[in-house]
Amino acid sequence: FEAAEHPYTEIDGPTAIQSQLEKCSIAEAPLPPFVEDVVHTWFWLMVSGPDGIYLTQMSAILAQIGKKLNLYPNPTDEYKAIQIVASILEYHAEGRASFHPKYFTDTYFIQVDEADIASAEFANGRMLEWLEKFEKVLRNSDSDFVVSSKLTYCDIALYHCLCATKAQFPTAWENATFPYLKAFIPRIAAVPSLAAYLASDRVRTWEGNSMI
Repeated sequence: FEAAEHPYTEIDGPTAIQSQLEKCSIAEAPLPPFVEDVVHTWFWLMVSGPDGIYLTQMSAILAQIGKKLNLYPNPTDEYKAIQIVASILEYHAEGRASFHPKYFTDTYFIQVDEADIASAEFANGRMLEWLEKFEKVLRNSDSDFVVSSKLTYCDIALYHCLCATKAQFPTAWENATFPYLKAFIPRIAAVPSLAAYLASDRVRTWEGNSMI
Protein backbone atom coordinates (compact mmCIF):
# COMPACT_ATOMS: atom_id res chain seq x y z
CA PHE A 1 0.00 0.00 0.00
CA GLU A 2 2.77 2.44 0.87
CA ALA A 3 4.62 1.71 -2.38
CA ALA A 4 1.47 2.48 -4.37
CA GLU A 5 0.54 5.43 -2.11
CA HIS A 6 -2.83 3.82 -1.56
CA PRO A 7 -4.76 4.56 1.67
CA TYR A 8 -5.25 1.69 4.10
CA THR A 9 -6.38 0.92 7.62
CA GLU A 10 -4.15 -1.25 9.75
CA ILE A 11 -5.83 -3.81 12.00
CA ASP A 12 -3.41 -4.97 14.64
CA GLY A 13 -3.26 -7.57 17.38
CA PRO A 14 -5.29 -10.64 18.40
CA THR A 15 -8.24 -8.68 19.80
CA ALA A 16 -8.76 -6.72 16.61
CA ILE A 17 -8.29 -9.83 14.48
CA GLN A 18 -10.92 -11.79 16.42
CA SER A 19 -13.72 -9.59 15.09
CA GLN A 20 -12.48 -10.25 11.56
CA LEU A 21 -12.38 -14.01 12.17
CA GLU A 22 -15.99 -13.90 13.29
CA LYS A 23 -16.93 -12.41 9.92
CA CYS A 24 -15.35 -15.20 7.94
CA SER A 25 -16.73 -18.28 9.64
CA ILE A 26 -17.35 -21.40 7.62
CA ALA A 27 -21.07 -20.63 7.57
CA GLU A 28 -20.61 -17.14 6.11
CA ALA A 29 -17.54 -17.19 3.87
CA PRO A 30 -17.22 -19.11 0.58
CA LEU A 31 -13.48 -19.44 1.20
CA PRO A 32 -12.87 -19.39 4.97
CA PRO A 33 -9.29 -19.19 6.22
CA PHE A 34 -7.69 -21.47 8.74
CA VAL A 35 -7.06 -19.66 12.01
CA GLU A 36 -3.42 -20.74 11.99
CA ASP A 37 -2.94 -18.91 8.68
CA VAL A 38 -4.04 -15.69 10.33
CA VAL A 39 -1.93 -16.18 13.44
CA HIS A 40 1.30 -16.83 11.59
CA THR A 41 1.05 -14.55 8.60
CA TRP A 42 3.14 -11.36 8.57
CA PHE A 43 1.81 -8.69 10.93
CA TRP A 44 -1.56 -10.43 11.35
CA LEU A 45 -2.51 -9.40 7.82
CA MET A 46 -5.93 -10.20 6.42
CA VAL A 47 -7.47 -8.97 3.20
CA SER A 48 -11.19 -9.12 2.49
CA GLY A 49 -12.61 -9.32 -0.99
CA PRO A 50 -15.89 -9.81 -2.88
CA ASP A 51 -18.47 -12.29 -1.61
CA GLY A 52 -17.00 -12.37 1.89
CA ILE A 53 -13.77 -14.03 0.85
CA TYR A 54 -10.88 -13.45 3.21
CA LEU A 55 -7.28 -14.04 2.15
CA THR A 56 -4.77 -14.97 4.83
CA GLN A 57 -2.07 -16.80 2.86
CA MET A 58 0.64 -14.26 2.16
CA SER A 59 1.33 -15.34 -1.42
CA ALA A 60 -2.35 -14.90 -2.31
CA ILE A 61 -2.50 -11.55 -0.53
CA LEU A 62 0.59 -10.20 -2.28
CA ALA A 63 -0.58 -11.28 -5.72
CA GLN A 64 -4.08 -9.88 -5.24
CA ILE A 65 -2.83 -6.54 -3.91
CA GLY A 66 -0.22 -6.44 -6.65
CA LYS A 67 -2.93 -6.69 -9.29
CA LYS A 68 -5.10 -4.07 -7.66
CA LEU A 69 -2.32 -1.52 -7.10
CA ASN A 70 -0.41 -1.86 -10.37
CA LEU A 71 2.41 -3.75 -8.69
CA TYR A 72 1.97 -6.87 -10.78
CA PRO A 73 4.56 -8.13 -13.28
CA ASN A 74 4.12 -8.32 -17.03
CA PRO A 75 2.07 -11.35 -18.14
CA THR A 76 5.16 -13.10 -19.50
CA ASP A 77 6.82 -12.83 -16.07
CA GLU A 78 3.86 -13.96 -14.00
CA TYR A 79 5.09 -17.54 -13.57
CA LYS A 80 8.50 -16.26 -12.44
CA ALA A 81 6.88 -13.99 -9.88
CA ILE A 82 4.77 -16.80 -8.41
CA GLN A 83 7.77 -19.09 -8.06
CA ILE A 84 10.16 -16.48 -6.67
CA VAL A 85 7.69 -15.14 -4.10
CA ALA A 86 6.92 -18.70 -2.98
CA SER A 87 10.63 -19.14 -2.30
CA ILE A 88 10.89 -15.81 -0.50
CA LEU A 89 8.03 -16.76 1.82
CA GLU A 90 9.47 -20.22 2.40
CA TYR A 91 12.76 -18.59 3.39
CA HIS A 92 10.97 -16.28 5.81
CA ALA A 93 9.02 -19.17 7.31
CA GLU A 94 12.20 -21.21 7.80
CA GLY A 95 13.92 -18.26 9.44
CA ARG A 96 10.98 -17.69 11.77
CA ALA A 97 10.87 -21.39 12.66
CA SER A 98 14.46 -21.26 13.88
CA PHE A 99 13.27 -19.00 16.73
CA HIS A 100 10.58 -21.50 17.72
CA PRO A 101 12.38 -24.86 17.58
CA LYS A 102 10.72 -26.38 20.63
CA TYR A 103 7.16 -25.03 20.41
CA PHE A 104 6.39 -23.67 16.95
CA THR A 105 3.22 -21.83 17.94
CA ASP A 106 4.51 -20.38 21.22
CA THR A 107 6.50 -17.23 21.84
CA TYR A 108 10.25 -17.05 21.42
CA PHE A 109 10.60 -15.97 25.05
CA ILE A 110 9.67 -19.36 26.52
CA GLN A 111 12.32 -21.17 24.44
CA VAL A 112 15.18 -18.69 24.32
CA ASP A 113 18.05 -21.12 24.91
CA GLU A 114 16.93 -23.56 22.22
CA ALA A 115 16.04 -20.73 19.85
CA ASP A 116 19.40 -19.02 20.18
CA ILE A 117 21.15 -22.24 19.17
CA ALA A 118 18.77 -22.99 16.28
CA SER A 119 18.76 -19.44 14.91
CA ALA A 120 22.58 -19.28 15.01
CA GLU A 121 22.72 -22.52 13.05
CA PHE A 122 20.25 -21.08 10.56
CA ALA A 123 22.29 -17.88 10.15
CA ASN A 124 25.46 -19.81 9.42
CA GLY A 125 23.87 -22.42 7.19
CA ARG A 126 20.49 -22.43 5.51
CA MET A 127 20.18 -18.66 5.51
CA LEU A 128 23.27 -18.32 3.34
CA GLU A 129 22.00 -21.00 0.96
CA TRP A 130 18.73 -19.13 0.55
CA LEU A 131 20.45 -15.79 0.04
CA GLU A 132 22.64 -17.29 -2.66
CA LYS A 133 19.49 -18.29 -4.54
CA PHE A 134 18.09 -14.76 -4.30
CA GLU A 135 21.46 -13.32 -5.32
CA LYS A 136 21.25 -15.44 -8.46
CA VAL A 137 17.72 -14.19 -9.16
CA LEU A 138 18.90 -10.59 -9.14
CA ARG A 139 22.07 -11.38 -11.04
CA ASN A 140 20.02 -12.95 -13.82
CA SER A 141 17.43 -10.16 -13.93
CA ASP A 142 17.33 -7.94 -17.00
CA SER A 143 16.50 -4.87 -14.92
CA ASP A 144 16.96 -3.36 -11.46
CA PHE A 145 13.92 -5.29 -10.26
CA VAL A 146 13.20 -8.93 -9.44
CA VAL A 147 11.01 -9.48 -12.49
CA SER A 148 9.82 -7.21 -15.31
CA SER A 149 11.20 -3.71 -15.65
CA LYS A 150 9.11 -2.09 -12.91
CA LEU A 151 8.44 -2.30 -9.19
CA THR A 152 6.22 -5.27 -8.35
CA TYR A 153 5.02 -7.13 -5.29
CA CYS A 154 8.03 -9.42 -5.77
CA ASP A 155 10.37 -6.54 -4.99
CA ILE A 156 8.38 -5.61 -1.89
CA ALA A 157 8.49 -9.19 -0.61
CA LEU A 158 12.22 -9.59 -1.19
CA TYR A 159 12.98 -6.14 0.24
CA HIS A 160 11.05 -6.93 3.42
CA CYS A 161 12.77 -10.28 3.93
CA LEU A 162 16.23 -8.85 3.27
CA CYS A 163 15.62 -6.04 5.75
CA ALA A 164 14.42 -8.62 8.29
CA THR A 165 17.56 -10.63 7.65
CA LYS A 166 19.81 -7.61 8.06
CA ALA A 167 18.09 -6.57 11.28
CA GLN A 168 17.90 -10.08 12.73
CA PHE A 169 21.35 -11.34 11.79
CA PRO A 170 23.54 -8.22 11.41
CA THR A 171 26.90 -9.98 11.78
CA ALA A 172 26.08 -12.80 9.37
CA TRP A 173 24.67 -10.30 6.88
CA GLU A 174 27.70 -8.02 7.14
CA ASN A 175 30.12 -10.90 6.63
CA ALA A 176 28.24 -12.39 3.68
CA THR A 177 29.22 -11.52 0.13
CA PHE A 178 26.04 -10.85 -1.81
CA PRO A 179 26.64 -7.67 -3.85
CA TYR A 180 23.35 -7.81 -5.76
CA LEU A 181 21.26 -8.28 -2.62
CA LYS A 182 23.12 -5.59 -0.71
CA ALA A 183 22.66 -3.12 -3.58
CA PHE A 184 18.99 -4.06 -3.88
CA ILE A 185 18.00 -2.81 -0.42
CA PRO A 186 18.98 0.86 -0.86
CA ARG A 187 17.74 0.83 -4.46
CA ILE A 188 14.21 -0.20 -3.44
CA ALA A 189 14.32 2.06 -0.37
CA ALA A 190 15.00 4.98 -2.71
CA VAL A 191 11.69 4.54 -4.57
CA PRO A 192 10.04 7.91 -3.74
CA SER A 193 6.88 6.49 -2.15
CA LEU A 194 8.86 4.03 -0.05
CA ALA A 195 11.46 6.63 0.88
CA ALA A 196 8.67 8.83 2.23
CA TYR A 197 7.24 5.92 4.21
CA LEU A 198 10.62 4.92 5.64
CA ALA A 199 11.14 8.50 6.82
CA SER A 200 7.75 8.60 8.55
CA ASP A 201 6.60 7.57 12.01
CA ARG A 202 4.52 4.78 10.48
CA VAL A 203 7.56 2.51 10.32
CA ARG A 204 7.67 -0.04 13.11
CA THR A 205 10.82 -1.18 14.82
CA TRP A 206 11.87 -4.79 14.37
CA GLU A 207 10.73 -7.17 17.10
CA GLY A 208 14.25 -8.52 17.56
CA ASN A 209 13.33 -12.16 17.08
CA SER A 210 11.47 -14.36 14.60
CA MET A 211 12.43 -12.16 11.63
CA ILE A 212 9.57 -9.75 12.33
